Amino acid sequence: SVAYYRDSGVRPMADIDLMVPHAQAAAAVARLASGGWTPVRPRVADLIRYQHSVRMLHGTGEALDLHWHVLAECVRRDADEGFWGRAIPIRILDADTRSLGPTDALLHTIVHGMRWNEEPTIRWVADAMAILNSSADAIDWIGLEREARAQRVVLRVRTGLAYLRHRMGAQIPEFAMRRLEMAPVAGIERLEYRVLTLGAEGGRALQPGHLLLVTVQYLRYISGKSFVQVLRETPAYLRYRLRGRQGPFFDAARLVLRGIRTLFPHRVASGAR
Repeated sequence: SVAYYRDSGVRPMADIDLMVPHAQAAAAVARLASGGWTPVRPRVADLIRYQHSVRMLHGTGEALDLHWHVLAECVRRDADEGFWGRAIPIRILDADTRSLGPTDALLHTIVHGMRWNEEPTIRWVADAMAILNSSADAIDWIGLEREARAQRVVLRVRTGLAYLRHRMGAQIPEFAMRRLEMAPVAGIERLEYRVLTLGAEGGRALQPGHLLLVTVQYLRYISGKSFVQVLRETPAYLRYRLRGRQGPFFDAARLVLRGIRTLFPHRVASGAR
């Protein structure tokens, strides 16, 4: 709103989103808690390890989302180093802070917007056009493609840019589209795209915690890891995901987890630390 819209009053917002470096997430939650903010989900340490943000509420009814990763799907500890390095200074009221640079803001807007939501996310189109109209000369198209590949979100970025170009007349260079069309798309991206867009055609949408969604999130979490890393980290991840879940699949998963802990007690204990 501040960085890319001429009039911030035209961009509706229901809360505020703050981001801190991953290493400072726990300290940020504690500092907010001392000011009357309460996380809406327990076990914040697990959230910091496996999620990208936590929603916090104040006694006054105000809400904020505290992030330690930019993208919900990309929760590696080093996933955001490039975003921080390219951040631009902005001023909100009397506070000096930073915001995503135009290239990263465009990537984030598309990736976040391409996820179907019961509350229409069509505002991603307006946000993307505001970024392009105000900062087109500052977009690093090669850098955008490089970051999309690094974060494994090529399919969504390519699809979103194609929509903006063909339906909104966005001035996106031909070479940028060619680079994205030639970029390899990881298998997890294709599966993730199909799952995250369920409901977009009027069918039944997935709710948080649904088996398909949990499975895709797990596959994303272990993608790129070695077999030894997967074996070491899976039990702790399953404990986090299975806690409080009901149903035959989750019961079966608990049996599998107990079997892993029996067969590989040392590896499991090492992964839990």
